[in-house]
Amino acid sequence: MKPGQNLYGLTSAITIYLQPVLEDFQPDFVCVHGDTTINMGSRIAALYSGAKVCHV
Repeated sequence: MKPGQNLYGLTSAITIYLQPVLEDFQPDFVCVHGDTTINMGSRIAALYSGAKVCHV
């Protein structure tokens, strides 16, 4: 988090940041951990990439 950042900005930043990573690696599965905004943003990015999501 950055000072003054809200959850809308954090969620969009996570998905934008992960897009090139997921495009490069093209994983079949993405494992996410916990119940946080980072978890949710990562799950959204993984689903958009076509990967299946495992939640720990």
